[in-house]
Amino acid sequence: MKQVYSVIAIILSFLSTAHAESWEAVIPAVEKRAAFYLSEAHRLGYANTSKSDVDYLDYYREDHKCGILGRMLDLADVVADDERLGTPRIADNLSNNEVVQLFAAGRTLESWVMQAKHALSQTKEERVQHWNQSCAESESLNYAPRLLIADVPSFNAFALLNSKNSNLKTSVHPIAMPDFEGRDKSARMFRTRIRDGLAEGANFNEHYSLITFGCGTSCVISYITDTRTGKVFEPPFGGESTPELAIEFKLDSNLIQVIHMGDTSEECQVRAWSFDGKSFKLEGEDVFAREGSCNYGQKLVSK
Repeated sequence: MKQVYSVIAIILSFLSTAHAESWEAVIPAVEKRAAFYLSEAHRLGYANTSKSDVDYLDYYREDHKCGILGRMLDLADVVADDERLGTPRIADNLSNNEVVQLFAAGRTLESWVMQAKHALSQTKEERVQHWNQSCAESESLNYAPRLLIADVPSFNAFALLNSKNSNLKTSVHPIAMPDFEGRDKSARMFRTRIRDGLAEGANFNEHYSLITFGCGTSCVISYITDTRTGKVFEPPFGGESTPELAIEFKLDSNLIQVIHMGDTSEECQVRAWSFDGKSFKLEGEDVFAREGSCNYGQKLVSK
């Protein structure tokens, strides 16, 4: 039954423009669509006498909670695979089963609206707490990460001026390789790793490639290379000085969030760096008690 209508495609059509469309605008629109589906189902003969007497509000509540919290906490990519899509057919000649599905779609959207309103009324701290309790490490969400609220800026705060959304398309141009015999000779030891990473194209700050590779137990080396010029930059993190390193970055932002072991083995250090194409600037930092590993199953959320 869960494959019928857990999240209707109309929701995602609104939220695909999440940066431009506020939740306050999305919720009434979905609420209106839910009422339309229900009224059409009753007009076409739905009379609460079939298997759809199952309470859809209860049945889909947890799916909606995680989907909505994930989107509000910038985890749309994490929850997307768990959102079932479907739109009911609307016509005057629907079969009894199609009328049931139309009713189910309306009830499912009602459940979504209820959860969205609840999540919107929460503080970010409460959303993170509920995510960690109900959604993190869930098998249905492919073991989604636990979240840490840190005193660091968000990626949106450092979004590129020419970027309208996270689907930024980079300009088509030949990828330039580094000059390992001259300008970039300090990175020559890792030339194969860097070349292989560059071959995959830009993944950070529009036309840069942020490349990482292991250097032993709990050790990660990182480099940033300009795909247009081949110039290599060494970030202020990576190597043995930042063990248990985890790095978050995006194509449409010039911010990098990192988490690694702190000054002692009992803490995790969180930092956010911006990169302007020339140098790195520390934009925020925080410290947490270390539980397990600093680089496993955790994701940062800005305060």
